[in-house]
Amino acid sequence: MNARIEHIVVLSILLAGCACLAGASSYVKVIEVPDVDISPGQNVSFPVILQNIGADYTYARLIFRGLPEGITVQNNTKSRFIYQGGKVTYQLFLVAEDVAAGEYNAEIGVAAKGSPSNYRPFLIRVSARSTDIAPPQQATPPSQAAEEESPLPQPASAVPSPETKTTPGPGFWLAAAAMLLARPRA
Repeated sequence: MNARIEHIVVLSILLAGCACLAGASSYVKVIEVPDVDISPGQNVSFPVILQNIGADYTYARLIFRGLPEGITVQNNTKSRFIYQGGKVTYQLFLVAEDVAAGEYNAEIGVAAKGSPSNYRPFLIRVSARSTDIAPPQQATPPSQAAEEESPLPQPASAVPSPETKTTPGPGFWLAAAAMLLARPRA
């Protein structure tokens, strides 16, 4: 009987430790980014919304990947405080210098202590200047169009999908060890 009580005590201590490990982290996620329409020589303002879905407060700042040459982002240098469950809106300014017309893919991510990195893709549509004259395009057969690569720049790496498998954290292994210790012995 004493062995059973010892197992229950060990199990409760390990489970309490697992609960502490699992709940003390932040997870900041980009939840809203609009597609942006811009012309060369123009500035455009757009909002980006972050949310902390973790259990701890943190400071977060934005990071960018895949911005085409000639397009820069202003007003993104400050870290902002995000409490548990809170949302923060960044008002950013996209500046287009001399950039070719077309659609460009870019990503906005979050840098926050204790939070895994995550990125959200968005589209930048650059329209031609009114003085630019677009050359006539020749129709290409569907078979050739499928073989040609897109002339638009693509991000260096794809954004991981939410279904990406991850390894269990330390809390899982502690709980598994506690369950093995607490099982009845014959």
